[in-house]
Amino acid sequence: PKPSEIDSEPKTFKGKLSNIWYHFKWVIISVAVASVIIAVCIAQCASRIDYDMKIVVYSESAYFPDELNNLMAEYIEKICPDINGNGKTDIQVINCSYSEKSTNTQNQVLAKTKLQTSLAAEDSAFIYITDKKGLDFLNQIADKVFHGESVKLGKDFYDYCNKNELMKLPDDLYISCREIDGAAIGKSKNARKIFDASQEVMEKIGVKSE
Repeated sequence: PKPSEIDSEPKTFKGKLSNIWYHFKWVIISVAVASVIIAVCIAQCASRIDYDMKIVVYSESAYFPDELNNLMAEYIEKICPDINGNGKTDIQVINCSYSEKSTNTQNQVLAKTKLQTSLAAEDSAFIYITDKKGLDFLNQIADKVFHGESVKLGKDFYDYCNKNELMKLPDDLYISCREIDGAAIGKSKNARKIFDASQEVMEKIGVKSE
């Protein structure tokens, strides 16, 4: 090497670090960013819940707050079979409820948009809990949305969910199960398992009309 090249080489540790940063800073930054993204993805995958089934709540008479939705999920988790075989049952509630008395029409539009998306794309959402108006609406928008008869929810379900005197479920709620024969929802991998589990849940918490 030339004397000028030898003289220009950093002699101290700090100088050597500065030299590395000068030449490779974009490589170092890219590696750091990629490491952060990978770490976030791993954390999200590790914490993501593998739900056994999803339940759609659709009411036009009242909005269901999160506390009620969580209580409904807890109750059904106690009686629903472990569909995915991971040793526990996890239920997710898709809340499509709103109050028709509310002047906020945006909430109604968002609720019905979420409902339509659930009907078309949620292949693990077989159970629907609705009020009478919601049930009538669903039966009007398509033929054979539900399998068999929709039934009213029983007293034990209400007693469990209505723990807060200031936050109670509306009366006369119905539980229904999606029809899977001839429907796109029936083509999913676990469709039959979820359907059978949904029927079992309905048998346990529904009250059939006499």
